[in-house]
Amino acid sequence: MRPGVSPGRDHASRLEPFLRGRVEILWILLPSPIVGYFVADSFRKIFSEDDRLLRKLCAAQPVSAIAALTVIGSVIVWAVSEVVLAFF
Repeated sequence: MRPGVSPGRDHASRLEPFLRGRVEILWILLPSPIVGYFVADSFRKIFSEDDRLLRKLCAAQPVSAIAALTVIGSVIVWAVSEVVLAFF
């Protein structure tokens, strides 16, 4: 421990860089499945008239469907966040 620095502050200063990258990833991953669902549903409308197609896919293969929707959504959320950060 450094002299003149409380143990709590020293611990927090070491933890801050560790958490910074993880919080940014969390803000991308939390809305990703929802954004992915809306993007996939908009593309589904081009190829199919079945409104329940994505719900049937999620019911039949929930892990694969949620993983795919998360990947699609995370790319969209990351791209939008990069564009917003470039202008602000």
